[in-house]
Amino acid sequence: MEGPGATNLTLSSVGCSWADYDRDGFLDLFVANSGKPSELWHNKGDGSFERVLAGAIVTNIADSIAAAWADYDNDGWPDLFVANGLGAGSNQKNFLYHNNRDGTFTQIKTGAIVNDLDQFIGAAWGDYDNDGFLDLFTTGGGLGHHNYLYHNNGDGTFTSITTGPIVNDRGTFIAAAWADYDNDGWLDLFVGNRTLGQGNFLYHNNGGGTFTKVITGPIVEDRDLNGACAWGDYDNDGFSDLFVSGQDYRAPNSGQSRLYHNEGTTNNWLKIIPHATRSNASAVGAKVRVTAIINGKTVTQLREINTGDGLAGNSQEALFGLGDTNAAASVSIEWPAGTVQVMTNVPAQQFLTVIEPAALKALAILPNGSFQFSLTGGIGLHYVLETSSDLGNWTFWTGVTCTNRTMTLTDTNVSTSSKRFYRAVKR
Repeated sequence: MEGPGATNLTLSSVGCSWADYDRDGFLDLFVANSGKPSELWHNKGDGSFERVLAGAIVTNIADSIAAAWADYDNDGWPDLFVANGLGAGSNQKNFLYHNNRDGTFTQIKTGAIVNDLDQFIGAAWGDYDNDGFLDLFTTGGGLGHHNYLYHNNGDGTFTSITTGPIVNDRGTFIAAAWADYDNDGWLDLFVGNRTLGQGNFLYHNNGGGTFTKVITGPIVEDRDLNGACAWGDYDNDGFSDLFVSGQDYRAPNSGQSRLYHNEGTTNNWLKIIPHATRSNASAVGAKVRVTAIINGKTVTQLREINTGDGLAGNSQEALFGLGDTNAAASVSIEWPAGTVQVMTNVPAQQFLTVIEPAALKALAILPNGSFQFSLTGGIGLHYVLETSSDLGNWTFWTGVTCTNRTMTLTDTNVSTSSKRFYRAVKR
């Protein structure tokens, strides 16, 4: 990584995570450091980075372990949670930074989410109750500690959940990751354990805000010491598989990693693969929502595309369980660039690649009466430009293949005395 001071820093870096925090179309990097200020590297868009030097997000000092980006208040801008506490072996508070939408962040200082004390190590965002807002699970890394689940109240605040095995089981926890492993429409949770002789934890979502602890099967019966974890449908059968890395701290460079294949259920599924053209290339930060009638009830699920928290992560494809329904009533994608794309009556049991729509922006009416505007789309993609006077009937105007991300187009056949609408359709 190039940038001012990037090659001569002496820091104890642990976790890291990417996000386009300023929504300029390029992914930026946060690096969690233990015992020293963490780092935020702004992507300059030319292959280089510059270090952000101002603000609590890069001046606070803690034993920071994991960093997890998420738009927790649904304002379209990624916020950041940082898990603290393991490095010094003492209890610490976590950090939560709200994105001010101008390149700066405000540190949130109220609520249990930033005032609970523990040796925190892992963090995972997921909308476990399907209310449209991302909730947060954090792991307690101390010997015999418990974990934490913070329910998003939808108003910028969180409530700490204190009942159920998901927050009362004891162990020495590390990474955690959400996935709907049985495709019933509700996110389940895997939690890795580092206690000698004790298995991992898998919690099945009951769909009413509670969880049942799974007590049988190799995922929870294996007795390895674990590190990172990730869910992903590696064989494209529509069911999330699990990888858990081995980490035996008693013997460096040892430990048994394991891959668990999901044998599946009879439940249906839908996989959405976002392909960005205007937003950052990996569509990180895109929010995918799927609404379907599952077991007679209307359920809307949310997945936000992210890069994990440095200790755990999932595939950047959005996999949804649809239970007994064979089609989603609607699929919507909120792209980081600001466009909302909606599709209806989408059949289940398919891999659906969705390409971000192009954007048109008026630039000027030239002295000769010509109309000039810009087209922002995917490089190498071909678009047909159509015009209309009533938004009902559209006629072909021209076709263009994007050789640059943004191209300037001019229509010389314009009458300023009448309405003229434009749209770009990918072909």
